[in-house]
Amino acid sequence: MRQFYLTLLGCCCAMVTFSQTAIPVSKFKRTFILLHNITPISTNIGGENGAIVLEQQPTDMDTLYIIRLQAARENFQSTNMLIVSKDTLIELTLYYERDPRVTMYPFHFSEKKQSAVIPNTPAVKQNGISVNPQSLVTFRSSNSKVRRSIKSDGMLVILDNVGMDAADEHLFLRFRVRNTTAVAFSLDYLKFIVHSSDQKTFSNTKQAATDDYPSFLSDTANKTTIQAGEEEVFIYVIDRLPPKRRKDLTVVFQEAATSADGRSLTMKIPATLFARKENISRL
Repeated sequence: MRQFYLTLLGCCCAMVTFSQTAIPVSKFKRTFILLHNITPISTNIGGENGAIVLEQQPTDMDTLYIIRLQAARENFQSTNMLIVSKDTLIELTLYYERDPRVTMYPFHFSEKKQSAVIPNTPAVKQNGISVNPQSLVTFRSSNSKVRRSIKSDGMLVILDNVGMDAADEHLFLRFRVRNTTAVAFSLDYLKFIVHSSDQKTFSNTKQAATDDYPSFLSDTANKTTIQAGEEEVFIYVIDRLPPKRRKDLTVVFQEAATSADGRSLTMKIPATLFARKENISRL
C-alpha cells in the first residue's frame, strides 16, 4: 500500500493529502468516516482479508459520502486504509478497540481554499495520564527489544518491549501473559511500585515507607481475563521514571480471588534496563 500511495502522489501534484489519522474499529460498534465534498475513486484496506468490513452508507446529500467500518473479528492487527478521490488522498491507520468513545470521523475538502480539515483524534486519558492513541497502536505492533520473564503457578509473564513517547514524558510497557493452566486467570488489579535501587539493604518497613505507587494508563485493548491455554498482550503507560535517580520497578498482576486466594504474579524490573537506549522503542 505504501508503494501505491507514493505512485499516486507522483501523478497528482495538485492533490490535497490528509496526514495519517488513527481510527478505532470495533466488532460491536460501527465506525463512520464522513467525507464532505470528497467522492472516493477507490478505497483500499491493507492487512488480513476480511478482518474489517467496509460498506458505503446511502445518503440523500450529494456533498456527503459515508463509509461504514466494522471489525469482523476482535483484536485484528492494525493496518492502513487508503481513500483516493480526484482532489484528495486520505491515509488512515485502523486499529481494534472494543468500545471506542468516538465513532464518527468527518473529513472536509474545500475546493475554493484548496485545503483539508483533518479531525483531531482524541487523546486516551486515564488517571491523569494522556497519550496519543497512535502511540499505543505503534507500540502494540512494534518489534520486541527486551525479554524479561517470570513463571509462577502455571502463569508466564514476559516483558518484551519498553517504549518512550516523543516528549520523553511517558514510559510504555508491553507484557505477554500466558496461561498454561486449565483454569482461566481473571485480573483483579494491577499495581506498579517504584523504589530506589539503593534500598535493597533496607528493612522491608523502611523500604515500604519510601516506595512510590504511580498511576498508570491501561490500553483500552487490554483484556481482563486470560483463558486457559491462551496468551494475551497487555500495554500500560506510566510517567517516566526520574532519569538521574536509579529507580527499580515492580509490577504485580493480582488475580481475582474465588474460593481460594487469587494468584499473584510479581515481576521486578531493574533500573539498568530502562537506562540502556537500545532497550527503548521511540514512539
